[in-house]
Parts: sequence; structure tokens; C-alpha cells
Amino acid sequence: MSSYELLELLEHMPERGAFKTAARGGEFSGDERIWVQIANELAVLRAGYMPKVKGEEYGSMIFYSAAKLREMADKQEYQAEVVGTFYGFATPGVRKPDTLDDDAFYDELEGEG
Repeated sequence: MSSYELLELLEHMPERGAFKTAARGGEFSGDERIWVQIANELAVLRAGYMPKVKGEEYGSMIFYSAAKLREMADKQEYQAEVVGTFYGFATPGVRKPDTLDDDAFYDELEGEG
């Protein structure tokens, strides 16, 4: 099979197929993006009509792309790390990893003077 024939085959593969989805990095195809946008707009609209009701109660949900889900997971992981670092000093018997021992700190100060 020539490279031209291979490119012709790849071009005419289905947009929702595994190959083209992987080539897009797991993102939605063009028509899927349209339907996802419509579904998200309707979910927001319905939420505006029922402000005191959770979306799960009436079956509405927001759809996210693969890139957005990765971004949200990275942000959540970073926030958990920051919280762990911030509250880590309050755990008994655990020292902050970036601090010096008191003796080493004073030795270092004496050496500078």
C-alpha cells in the first residue's frame, strides 16, 4: 500500500472512530462539540429556572472535553498539595521538609558573622 492510499483511507475514516478520536487527543469531533454545547446551554438554562434544585435531581449535567477534565484534575491535585503543605506543619511529630534544624540554623548564622 502506498502512502497516498494510506492517507486516503485515513481521511475517510469515521470522525467518531477510535483512530480520529485518538488523533484529536480524546477531544470531541465537530458535530459532537455542537451537541455538547447545546446540552450544556440547556442545562444552564434549566438551572436558571430552578435555582434551589440541584442538577442531579432533574437529570441535568454539564459535559466537559478531555482537555478540560485533565486541567480540572491537575488543578485539584495542585490544590490538595498546597493544602497538605500548608497544614502539614500542624501534624504532631512532622517537620516541614524545607526547614533547617534549629542548631543548623544557628550554626549557619554564626558562620556568616
